[in-house]
Amino acid sequence: VGNDRDTKDIDSRFSAKKPPPNLQIRAAIGTALGAAAAHTKLLADQEEREMEHLISIVIENQLKKLHYKIQHFKELEDIMEKEHALMEQTKELLIAERLRIAQKKLGSKLSGSR
Repeated sequence: VGNDRDTKDIDSRFSAKKPPPNLQIRAAIGTALGAAAAHTKLLADQEEREMEHLISIVIENQLKKLHYKIQHFKELEDIMEKEHALMEQTKELLIAERLRIAQKKLGSKLSGSR
């Protein structure tokens, strides 16, 4: 009989510490929501890292395109500078030719008027 009484005392101590069912449900809901929030945060962080990676790829590709365009413009500039130099040379040759023709005409007029 003494053992039965000790067992009841132990049972009453444990049952006194056990929260009511509605608190247990709330605690379970809180734990579940906390776990869901933590999982959501992990997914959001992963998605953010993926977006940053994709953005860096887009920026890198845009920079490559700009580099190619700049290189193309440099090549065009070199071509235009060469063409400009050729035109200047042709202009000087034409001026020299005109001068030679003018001198020839002037020389023939001078010798014809004597």
